[in-house]
Amino acid sequence: MSQYFGILYTLSDWTTILYIIPSVFIAFWAHGIMHAYLARRYNCFDKTENASFTFNPLKYIDIIGFVFMCVVGYGWCKTAPVDMRKLKKGQKIKLYLAGPVGNIIAAAVMLVIQAVLLVIALNAGIQTNAVVDAVLFFMNMVIWANIIMFATHILPVPGFNGYNILKTLFFENRYNKYVEKIENSGKLIFVVLAVIGGLYYCAEIPAMYIYKYMTAAEEWLVDFVTGGLYSGSSWTPK
Repeated sequence: MSQYFGILYTLSDWTTILYIIPSVFIAFWAHGIMHAYLARRYNCFDKTENASFTFNPLKYIDIIGFVFMCVVGYGWCKTAPVDMRKLKKGQKIKLYLAGPVGNIIAAAVMLVIQAVLLVIALNAGIQTNAVVDAVLFFMNMVIWANIIMFATHILPVPGFNGYNILKTLFFENRYNKYVEKIENSGKLIFVVLAVIGGLYYCAEIPAMYIYKYMTAAEEWLVDFVTGGLYSGSSWTPK
C-alpha cells in the first residue's frame, strides 16, 4: 500500500474514504480528458471503437484501477482508444504525455484554489473552522491523487505512458509478439510493483518531493499576500 494512504487509513476513521473516492475520481478525469483532448486535436480517435471526446468522467474510469487506487494508493484510468498509425513520432509522444501533464495541471489549479481559500480565511480572521478544515483536507487529497497519478504513469511500466514514450523513441519498429505479450501484462506488473513496494521508491518518494515543493510555494504565496498571517496561523502544518 502507498505510505501516504496507509497513514491516512491508520490515523483517520472510515470517513477518510469519502475524501479519497472523489479525489481519485478527479485525478482520473484530469488524466483521461487531457488525453482525449489531444486525440481530438490530432483527429486520431479509433473509429472502430466509436471513440470520441467527452467531458463525462465515467468514460475515464477503469473499475479495477479505480478500486486499486482508492484502497492501495496507486491505480490507472481508462483512456480513449486512438489509432496511433495516424500520428507522427512527436505527436505520439505528446499524446502519451497529455495524461500526466493533465494531472500536474489539475494539481496546480487545486493548489491555487486552496491558496485563495486560505487568503480569504486569514483575512476574515478565521483560525480554526471544521468546514474549512474539511475542504482544505479534500483539496490536499485531490492535489496528492493527481501528483501520484503523474508519478506512477511516467514510469516505464509496460502499457503506461512512460513506457510508451520510450517505445516510441527507441524500439517502436522492433515490435513483435514477445513485446506485445509483455505489454499485455503491464497492469499485472504494476500491481506486483505496488505490492512489493517498488512503486513507493520509484513513484511515491518523487511524488512526495513534488508535493512538498508545490505546497511550500503555496505557503510562501499566501504569506506574501496576507503579510505573514499564514506562518503564524493555525493553518500552518505543525
